[in-house]
Amino acid sequence: MKKNLLLMLICSVCMSSCGKDSPLDDLVDGINGGSTDVYFAGYAIPDVGRKSIAIYWKNNEVIQLTDGTQDAEAVHVAISGKDVHVYGYEEISLGHDYSTTIFRHWKNGKVVSDKDFEMANIEDIVISDGDVYIIGRGYSKNTSKASYWKNGEEIILSGGTNKESAKAIFVSGKDVYVAGIEHIYGTWGIPKYWKNGEEVYISDYKTGVRINSIFVSGSDVYIAGIEYSETAKYWKNGKGINLTDGEEDSSANHILVSGNDVYVAGSEWDKKKDMSIAKYWKNGVEVILSDGTEHSEAYSILVLGKDVYAAGDSGYIPQYWKNGKAIHLSKLPIYISALKSIAVAPK
Repeated sequence: MKKNLLLMLICSVCMSSCGKDSPLDDLVDGINGGSTDVYFAGYAIPDVGRKSIAIYWKNNEVIQLTDGTQDAEAVHVAISGKDVHVYGYEEISLGHDYSTTIFRHWKNGKVVSDKDFEMANIEDIVISDGDVYIIGRGYSKNTSKASYWKNGEEIILSGGTNKESAKAIFVSGKDVYVAGIEHIYGTWGIPKYWKNGEEVYISDYKTGVRINSIFVSGSDVYIAGIEYSETAKYWKNGKGINLTDGEEDSSANHILVSGNDVYVAGSEWDKKKDMSIAKYWKNGVEVILSDGTEHSEAYSILVLGKDVYAAGDSGYIPQYWKNGKAIHLSKLPIYISALKSIAVAPK
């Protein structure tokens, strides 16, 4: 009965927010004249205190990946030919009130068991040539060195004398780039990145930094984060570019390079409205997304041709902005997130 109830809740979400004239249909139809399928990965929590369910969307169809008996989440979706690959993690019971969390790979809705391994959480993930690269917290004795995981094997990076953390990963050909910090106090630290295990320090900062995202374009390395005192910033080959004046708290959550343009998704506090304002910056110039009536944040950004998509939330409701126009994915009392990942493919 519990499983059937969860299925009914998911179906009601699909019918209410993904119907014939829903905002999601507008999004789908607006990409390449309706010639593209749009996929989202995320999760649903039916009610307070209930387990999260890993799901993905294909246009206006919701596909449930787990049954809701244990917490699970889908964090990345990728399309290969006609196959839909979804990656995430799921808690599994070991009996006697013990459980563990494992990485999951689903192909067309079915578990691909050969890629399962223990992974407590995932901060960033990249799939390249069939290999799975993860920044996250695994079950390891390593507690002080930055590391990443490749197909379930932890790769510890060289580093300094202080505790280190890896925060973001990017794979370009055979090169693996990992961005992180060397801790100096709390969650703040000295920014750095590793290319194939060789560390590169970033010296252009004042007090301390948090790192959120890394992108590589050609020989240029872009890193986005927050400088101490909550100033949104990114670095290109180690040179810092402030996105705000630092008067109010701001964040740079995700960076993307498209052609010669640099896009950064984030937010900035509006003192007059007493709200966080979702926005992105294109080559350092801000584009305001939310109207200040609700707390809002942009967590990721995607550029398709001339269209710019920013994903985030407003009033704790998942939503997208397409070229600045807000698209709510759900206003139902059931919490839903389709904002972990997006993929597009020709029909």
